[in-house]
Formats: sequence, C-alpha cells, structure tokens
Amino acid sequence: MSPRIRRPLVSLLLTTLLLSLLLANAGAAAGPEFTCASVAQIPLAECQALEALYTSTNGAQWKDKAGWLVTSTPCSWYGVTCQAGHVSAIELTNNNLAGPLPAQLSSLASLQVLDLMNAESTVGGLVGSVPAGLGSLTQLRTLNLAGHQLTGTIPLQLNNLAALQVLNLSNNNLSGAIPAGLGGLANLQILGLNNNQLSGGIPLELANLSNLQRLLLANNSLTGTIPVSLSGLSNLTQLVLTRNQLSGPIPPQLGNLSHLSVLMLNNNRLTGAIPESLGNLSQAFDIWLNSNALSGAVPATLCDLDGLLFLDVGFNALSSAPACMPLLDPQWRETQTIAPDSLSAAAGAAQVALSWSPIPYQGDEGYYEISYRPAGGVFAVHGVTASKASASYTVTGLAPDTPYELRVRTFTPAHNGAPAFQQNALWSDYAAISARTQPAGALNTLFLPLIHRR
Repeated sequence: MSPRIRRPLVSLLLTTLLLSLLLANAGAAAGPEFTCASVAQIPLAECQALEALYTSTNGAQWKDKAGWLVTSTPCSWYGVTCQAGHVSAIELTNNNLAGPLPAQLSSLASLQVLDLMNAESTVGGLVGSVPAGLGSLTQLRTLNLAGHQLTGTIPLQLNNLAALQVLNLSNNNLSGAIPAGLGGLANLQILGLNNNQLSGGIPLELANLSNLQRLLLANNSLTGTIPVSLSGLSNLTQLVLTRNQLSGPIPPQLGNLSHLSVLMLNNNRLTGAIPESLGNLSQAFDIWLNSNALSGAVPATLCDLDGLLFLDVGFNALSSAPACMPLLDPQWRETQTIAPDSLSAAAGAAQVALSWSPIPYQGDEGYYEISYRPAGGVFAVHGVTASKASASYTVTGLAPDTPYELRVRTFTPAHNGAPAFQQNALWSDYAAISARTQPAGALNTLFLPLIHRR
C-alpha cells in the first residue's frame, strides 16, 4: 500500500478511537438516567407531577433548572419548597417556561403556592388551557399564571379553591365570562384578570369578596354597568376597569370605598356626570376617568382630596371644572367635546349667518352640526362644517320675515388612536340662538346667543 494511502487511513482510525473515548467518558459523567422510583423525599405521584411539569414546559430551556431531574431530592430543586414530606410551593417566575401545563399537577394535594408568572416580554410561554384539575388543590393560597399565552375559559373548578388569597391570570388570551363562583372565594385578596379577552358583565357575586383589596379587570371586552354592589368592598384599595366596554353612569356609591387609592375607569363607555361623592375617597391618589362620554361639570369636591396626585378627565364632554383642575389635569379643557362659545347670528331675508368661537379641542376630526326650526316647530339638521376649526356657517333657504331657532353642537367621532383611544362618538350640548329673517331688501340684524342646552 502506498504511503499516501496509509496516512489518511491511520488518521481516520485515530479520530474514530478518540471520538469513542469521548462519548464513553460523557456517558460515565452523566450517570444513570433520573427516575422518580429512586426518590424517597416526597410521594411518587408528586415527583411524577414535577417531572411532567419539567418535560411539558421545556425544562431543558429553563433559565434555572438546578437539581431538576438530576438529584433524588426534589425538595432541593430550584423553585420547589416542601413541608412535612410534600411539595408545598412551586415558584418559577420568569424562568422561560414554554408549553402546556400538565394535568398531573392535580396530584400535588398539599400545594399552597403555584407561581409561574412571566413578567418578561418573551416569545412562547405557557400555552393551552388552565387545567381544570387545579381546582382540586384545596390548600392553594396563590395561583399566579400571569404573562403567558393561555387560552380557553377560566375553569369553573377554580371556584373550589376556598383557601385562595391571590388569583392572577392576567396577560393571557383567556376568553368567555368571569365565573360568578369566584365570588365565593371568601379569602381572596387579589383578583387579577387584566389583559385577556374576557366578555360579559362583571358578576354581581364579586361583591361578596369582603377581603378583596385589588380588583383588576382592565383590557378585556366586559360590558354592562359597573355593579353598585362593588361599593360594599370595604377593603378595596385598587379598582381597575380600564379599556372595557362598560356603560351607564359611574355609581355614586363608589365614594363609600374609604380605602381606595387607585380608581381607573378610563376608556369605557360611561355616561352622565362625575359623581360628587368621589370627593369622599380620602385615600385616593390616582383617579382616571378619561376617554368616556362623561358630561356636565367636574365636581369641586375633588379639590378636597389632599392626597390626590393625578386626575385625568380628558377626552369627554365636560363643560366646566373647579379651580384646582390646572394643578391636577392642566390640559383637561383642550380635550373636551363641548358646545362652541360666543354664538351670534346675522339675519338676512332668506338666510341666517352664524358665527362662534371654535372649541379648543380641534384634533381627532369632527365638526359642528347646525340645526334649525321655525319658532315652535321641529328641528331639522341643515348641515355640518368642514372641521372643528370652523367658526361660521350660513343657514340658507329660509322664509323672509320669519322667526327661527338655531342651534350648534360639536361632534367628535370614535377613534382608536393615541392618546385618546376613544371608543365613543361624542356630541356636546347645544349652543342655541334665535333670529328673525328680514323682509326682502332689509339690512342684516345681529342677534345674541341663548344659553346652552341639550
């Protein structure tokens, strides 16, 4: 055999031998494969539940997996706590879990804390539904599955968790109604369902949660009115209902929540006046009422809240505010859909030329609508202006020497853009004026405005 042929063959044989030795050493270093049969620290079923959690949620990619499926002492594994020979807590927050939650978690009968929250912005996360079997964990005090991609409805079986103090399912893709049975969790202190796709009304039964401190339901598709009965939650410190489709008035009874520090009702479809009783919220430092369809005056009682640091009433149809508003919400007036000021009329023989001062809020499109009627008749819309920056409009086609009533109101359409994210089409009150057209050939006559009316 030629030397040129022997050299490559020798090199190949040496490489193969070296690779075999490396693989053999690696296998020896890894040791025997983990099995729950070798675990004596906790019951077999509990060990298998932990093993299923690791496997189902891609444990190999966890940020910290110290001890998992390596040692035979699960109580020393990262995030696992045991009491009296049973798993009592699993705390794996921000640990890069990805995949469905296994049904075997229902075997952890002594579990008091299951905290798998992902507060970081990562791709993936937990998927699938919330296992109904979690409802059998009757010793559970904390269930925190926030910040993932969980889908489906909230299992009715969670109504059985009588010891539960914290239920946080925020920042998922859960749908359907909020189970009314959650109102039976007498020990619940925090209910976090923010940032899901929940629909239907706020269950009246939640008013039974006498120990509740935080009710967080923002960024869903909840409809209906705010239950008056929530005013009985005497320990409530945070009521956050932002960005839903809640309608009707703000219940004046919310002023009874003497411990409330944060009230966020913004970006809904609430109507009517701001209740004066909100001035009784002596502990409040944040009140958000913006981007609704509220009208009337901002109550002066809000000026009496010494601890109030932030008040936002922007993007409503509020007509006036007390002297404290420049400190609490300096730009409030620039965002209100209100009737124009200084309405005047110059009458001709067959027309009336109207003029006014445009409102400060001229953004987000919109216009002024002009309607008229012969005195005592039925109002008809004559037309609209090009924008909210317009300052005049001429009503034509009128009969000579006839008294007319004319009115102007402002319109702002719904718009899903920053900063308002306004889902309501807003109409202001009317600015009204009377004018009498002149006989043919007469000079124009100027008329002063009437008071605003709806």
